[in-house]
Amino acid sequence: MNDCIKCGECLAVCHAYKHLQGEFSGPRRLAVEYPRFNDTSSEAFMCTTCGYCEEVCPAHLPLTQAIVRMRTQMFPPQNEGQQKVLDLALRTNHAVEPKEYNAPTTGRTLLFPGCVGKGRLAGKPEEVLKLLAAAGAEPYINPGLVCCGSPLSKMGAVEEVERLKNINYPILAEAEQVVTICPGCTTMINKSYGINALHILEFLEDAELNFIDGDNVRIYLHHPCHLSRGVGPHVMDIARNILEKVPGVTVLDCGSEEDCCGGGGGVLAAYPREAYATADLKAREAQEAGADLIVAPCPFCAVNLRRPKRLKAVEMSEFLCSRLK
Repeated sequence: MNDCIKCGECLAVCHAYKHLQGEFSGPRRLAVEYPRFNDTSSEAFMCTTCGYCEEVCPAHLPLTQAIVRMRTQMFPPQNEGQQKVLDLALRTNHAVEPKEYNAPTTGRTLLFPGCVGKGRLAGKPEEVLKLLAAAGAEPYINPGLVCCGSPLSKMGAVEEVERLKNINYPILAEAEQVVTICPGCTTMINKSYGINALHILEFLEDAELNFIDGDNVRIYLHHPCHLSRGVGPHVMDIARNILEKVPGVTVLDCGSEEDCCGGGGGVLAAYPREAYATADLKAREAQEAGADLIVAPCPFCAVNLRRPKRLKAVEMSEFLCSRLK
């Protein structure tokens, strides 16, 4: 990290630094300056790991990775919200309390439903399976799948992540094809497991989906950080192309679509007030732009963006499923 030139580009784009003045000192201090003195700070848990700082860094420094490493040094968590997530994972193998759902257990395309989906908060498994089937897949869910480990990796729970990976790996490795709903799961499975996984939008890119002539709706298309930066910006192009094929849909250009929702990286669990404030700002911008609906290709973002209750916020595959013939 000695290549930092103190240009301030990371501070200019960091939403936490802008919105939490006095509480969050920014990625440069946390990722570059603190490690030089072998020091740590609880501020590291205010970072949403959105990756924007790394994207603009002229020295290409792994700033987000450095902040996550600091969290590992501070494990176990002292924050009540994080401890609840960790306790839940130890008890259920999931970061969200799982609920019952109906799904085939055999097929050719394995859907990794993720914790938010299995908790039926957003990206509900039945609706995602229906969408995949409409795209020509033979989707199924193996009931033995558990949390991918991404939420726990963000709090530095290295041993717990490895435990969950050891449960999932044999199931994923045997699958003919793996599709995910959550961008965090997509990135985790690809990079940490070394198994190729497609985000559902990548799977749907060339699919011939038949939609009803639904009501006119103006959509604010949120760009999830862990999708556009973790999986790749091409996925948001796919998202827009698919939505524009749905009768009655107008995708708005508001200018703030790429801004973080504020809930990622464990912030929603650790600092719900701060996550709410960022989501409220974004929801208000969508409202002022004339949007009727916020669509997020990420279950976790959908959950956080609906909290202010300014506009309805839905996960994208659920919206598409609602418009299928």
